[in-house]
Amino acid sequence: MKRSIELKIGIIGIVTLAVLIWGINYLKGKNILKREKTIYAFFHDAQGLEPSASIYLKGFKIGYVDEIQFLPDEDPSIRVMLSIYKNYNIPENSLAELYSDDLMGTKAIRILPAESSRNLSDCDTIETGFAPDLLSKLQQEILPLLGNLEALSYQIDSAASGLSALFGSEKLNAVLNNLEKITGQLSSTMEKGGAIHQSMLNVESITSNIRQKNDAVAASADHIRDLTESFSAMVEDSLFVRISAVVANLHNVLEQVEEGSGTLGKIIYNDTLYNNLEVLTRDLDILINDLKESPEDYVRISLFGGSKKD
Repeated sequence: MKRSIELKIGIIGIVTLAVLIWGINYLKGKNILKREKTIYAFFHDAQGLEPSASIYLKGFKIGYVDEIQFLPDEDPSIRVMLSIYKNYNIPENSLAELYSDDLMGTKAIRILPAESSRNLSDCDTIETGFAPDLLSKLQQEILPLLGNLEALSYQIDSAASGLSALFGSEKLNAVLNNLEKITGQLSSTMEKGGAIHQSMLNVESITSNIRQKNDAVAASADHIRDLTESFSAMVEDSLFVRISAVVANLHNVLEQVEEGSGTLGKIIYNDTLYNNLEVLTRDLDILINDLKESPEDYVRISLFGGSKKD
C-alpha cells in the first residue's frame, strides 16, 4: 500500500515536472511537442533581438528565435538560430529580414520567400537583411525638417528686427504723413464739387450723348454702306458692258479675216492685191533705173532761157 502511494506521488511529480518544462518553454515561444528544424542566420547587428522572438512568413508565425550567439572572430559576428516548424518550408534564396514588430521597437524576423522549387534543409543558412523601424524613419525625416525650421526661425527673427527698425525710423513716419496727406487730397477731390467728381460727371454726360446718338450713327453707317454698294455695282456693270462690247467686236473682225471678207481678210487671203503690188513695184523700179540713165528725157534745162523743140 505504501509503495502504491509512493508510485502515485512519483508519477504526479514527473508529470508536474514535464508540464512545468513544457510551460516554461511555451512561454518562451517554444513548443517542445512540435518537430522543428534549425536554420542559421548571420547579422552584423542584433538591434535588440532576443531569444523566443517570433518568425513570420506572410504574416503567419512559423517559428521562433532559439538562440543568439556573438562570434567576435567571424563576420558577420551575430549568429541567430531560427527554429522553424517542420510543416513549413522555406524556399532557397529567401531573405530573413530583421524588423520592428510594434511601436515599442520589439524585434522580430519575417521571411521574404524567393521563387525557387528547392527548400532549405535543416542546419542550412539563410540570407539576411534589415528593415528600418518607424522611429528611424521618423528620425530621418524629422531631423532635416528641424534644421529647416531652425533656419526659418533665424530668418523670421532677422525680418522682425528689420521691421522693428523700419517702423521706428523717421523716414517711415514722413512717408506715412505724406500718404495721409495724399489720401486726404484724393478724398476732397472725389467729394461732390471736387475735380474727380466733376470729371466723372462730364464722362457720364458724354456717354449719355453718345448713347442717344447711337441710333443716328448706326443709320448713317447703313446709308453709307448702301451708297458704296450701289456705286460699286454700277461701276462693275458699266465696265463689264464695255469689255463685252470690245470682245464682241474683236470676235467679228477675226471671223471676217478667217472668211476672207472685209479689207483685212481680202489683204490676207486675196492674191490679186499682192500681184498688183508686185507689178507696181517692178514698174517703179524700171522707171527709177530709166530716170537715172536718161534724166534729160524727163527734165529739160536751158542755160539761155530758150527751149529745145523736137
